[in-house]
Amino acid sequence: MEDEAANQLSIQSLFLDFDHPNPFVNEKACLGMVKYFPDKSMQILIRNLSNNDLEIRRKSVKALGLFGAKIFLPILNLFNDS
Repeated sequence: MEDEAANQLSIQSLFLDFDHPNPFVNEKACLGMVKYFPDKSMQILIRNLSNNDLEIRRKSVKALGLFGAKIFLPILNLFNDS
């Protein structure tokens, strides 16, 4: 339980940095998402694609690009469902 709580705090801190106005901080957070929390981060970033905030959507698209070919099927599924 403690490990999961620690992981949640870490992923939450990455998403706080993801929302930071500094692009360097954003990129560092995105790289941390890919390295440490790829599956959970992908789910959140894909959900962000329907966010009303254009900046969040753009940052999410950029971050999803860091996942490489792994993101292809989830994006394809999202496209087919819409």
